[in-house]
Amino acid sequence: MEDVASSAGVSRLIVYRHFESKEVLYDVVVAETAAMLVDALHESEDDPGSAAVLALLKVARADRNGFTVLWQHAAREPQFAAHADGFRAPAVFFVRALLTNVGITGARLDWAAETLLSFAIAAVTHWVELEPPDRDDDFLELMRRSLKPMVDAWAAESSPMR
Repeated sequence: MEDVASSAGVSRLIVYRHFESKEVLYDVVVAETAAMLVDALHESEDDPGSAAVLALLKVARADRNGFTVLWQHAAREPQFAAHADGFRAPAVFFVRALLTNVGITGARLDWAAETLLSFAIAAVTHWVELEPPDRDDDFLELMRRSLKPMVDAWAAESSPMR
């Protein structure tokens, strides 16, 4: 909480007036970031896969710290893992549905969904850290060109004709 107060330029007392504990602060950050992601996903008219990557990018640009807390830090801290799981599980379910639609089935479906989500989150996180917002269209194109061959390979591997 001392770090939060210092970063915000306020005293720790002020932080505790708004958040009675670190857990409450995490709850708020995770809930707000998750809501931003859901809103960004619903705003998009792109195909679901592109919309999901765009939504991740929009949220990471809007609140890089919240994005990092939601997708990385919360999952690593036992007292906050349930928060992270509560959002990651529906995200994995969404990715599983997309992958099922392109023919990925069987035992590799769960692996593929987790891998694809982790790849997208890591790619967005690193892009936002390294590149300015005016290059985001380049990122979206790189992701489109990268994800399609990966997903196609997994779909071919899942094919019963193998």
